[in-house]
Amino acid sequence: MIPHLFAKVNDRIVIIVLLLLSVFFLFYRLGVPVLDDWDEGIYSNIAGEIVESGNWWHLQLQGTPWLEKEPLVFWFMALAIKVFGFTTFALRFSSAFLSIFIAPLFYLLARKFSNKIYATLLTLLFFFSPVLWHAHMLRAGDLNAIGLVTFLAALTSYVYLRDSKHFWIIGACV
Repeated sequence: MIPHLFAKVNDRIVIIVLLLLSVFFLFYRLGVPVLDDWDEGIYSNIAGEIVESGNWWHLQLQGTPWLEKEPLVFWFMALAIKVFGFTTFALRFSSAFLSIFIAPLFYLLARKFSNKIYATLLTLLFFFSPVLWHAHMLRAGDLNAIGLVTFLAALTSYVYLRDSKHFWIIGACV
């Protein structure tokens, strides 16, 4: 009975539900835990120095040039600091915001190769896997979630757009 009812549900509705579910789980009490001393603390200092100095091109950590990571994530963090202030929520906002697209992108990818029921189940299993909810992933001011989102966006856009005139979107995602 449930598979028969689910067959009538549009893919767009499934994607919207996955997006809303992601928003709830990713933003619920996002700023409450304190920043961890590992990468999250280092990255917050770099983003804070961007905001403080106004220099968006030369990343620095305590006055020393920082060349270990690409600047896009730090720019997102700095923009969030400008909007929300220098808070834990602001430092984790960009990672959480981009992570809300993980489940819909994974669903679209799985949907290309299977039916709605299997694609939804695979997406939920992937989204709620303990690896994604580890301290270094989705709800942290870290680079891992953003890397996963851009990877899924590139793979999904390749699967859907490789034969169209919009192939340039694949390159933008990469």
